[in-house]
Amino acid sequence: MLANKKSLKKFLAKKKAKGGCSHDEFWIWFVKGNKNETSKGYYFAMCSFCDHYWVNAKLSKLKTHLAYKCQKVDSDTRIKVLVLLTNDESDNDMASTSTATNQINKILLKMIVCCNLPFALVEHSFFQEYTKALHATYSIPSHWVLSNTLLDQELA
Repeated sequence: MLANKKSLKKFLAKKKAKGGCSHDEFWIWFVKGNKNETSKGYYFAMCSFCDHYWVNAKLSKLKTHLAYKCQKVDSDTRIKVLVLLTNDESDNDMASTSTATNQINKILLKMIVCCNLPFALVEHSFFQEYTKALHATYSIPSHWVLSNTLLDQELA
C-alpha cells in the first residue's frame, strides 16, 4: 500500500500515462490508478480538480464528490455531473416506479385485510399525510380500487 499522498500522485501519474481508463463518463474527471489488491475490484483514484484521493474508488463516492463536495471543480463540470446523476436516477426510477408502487399496494392491502381495518382508511387525511411523509411520490389507491381491483388480483 502507498505510504503518502505524494507517492500516490506519482503512482497515479504513471498509470494515467499508460491509459486504461474505464468507459464510464465519470472517469474523465479522475485519475485512475491500479486495482487495489485488498479490495473487491476497486481502484486507486484521484480527483483531477482538487487532488483528493481514494484507496477504494467506488463510483458512487466519486460522483458524490464532484457533484457536492469538491471545492475546486468548475461550475460547468459540476452541472454536467449533476445532470448525469439526475439522468441515472430517473432511468432507475422509471424502471422501478411501477414495481415499487405495486409492491407498496400489495403491502397496504395485506395490512388492511390482516389487521381488519376499513378500506376507507386510505382516504383519511391523517393516513394520507403519514403515507406522503414516508414516500412523497406514492399515490394512494382509493378504497374502491383496494377493495375491488387489487383484492381481486390478489385472490386470483
